[in-house]
Amino acid sequence: MSQATTALSNLFNATPNLTAAYYYNLETGQTVSKNTATLITSASTYKLFIALFVIHQIETGKLSWNSAYPYSSGTVRSGFYDMIHISDNTFPQWIIAKYGKATIDTYLKSQGYKGIFNNSDHAMTSANDLGNILKYYNSHSSDSNVSYLLSLMKNQVYRSGIPAGTGQVVADKVGFLWDVRNDAGIVYDKHPYILVLMTNNQTNFDLICRISKQVQTIVG
Repeated sequence: MSQATTALSNLFNATPNLTAAYYYNLETGQTVSKNTATLITSASTYKLFIALFVIHQIETGKLSWNSAYPYSSGTVRSGFYDMIHISDNTFPQWIIAKYGKATIDTYLKSQGYKGIFNNSDHAMTSANDLGNILKYYNSHSSDSNVSYLLSLMKNQVYRSGIPAGTGQVVADKVGFLWDVRNDAGIVYDKHPYILVLMTNNQTNFDLICRISKQVQTIVG
């Protein structure tokens, strides 16, 4: 076990209120994790999976970026933009109503994920699934639709978690609900990596920022 791996493992396991964590070095495959398989309240990180479903609908010709959308400025592209850029809930709720939870989860499970509608009250996911979907987006970044998603993630408005902590360019999606604060992103350091941090008993992203800063110090 490398010195960095040990340090990251110690950091994750010693941090109270860090429910789950996942680190993956995109160059070496080095992985450090905590409680990654458990399904946890996703908050708005579930929108990464809605995005995957929408992109699949577009790439199979069942939907287009210019398809009518009854809110925002009236197209799927505008709703998708709002879902990622400002974490608006209207578009994903419209997609869920249009296709149904079962259809979305069947697709996600066919792609190797656990699904997001395992709880009737709110969406749930695991740090492992968040890490894997970010791996997918990173490896398919030459796809124009994925590239568009990543550009939105790099410029989404909630920057006080992983982006603030690492000080790097980060394509991330945050989630906040009740006392849950989650952040999942691709950190474009000189040695790029994926970082997923899921926390509870929080009122802001300060804990995620602090952990991210320590991670960057260890691996940067």
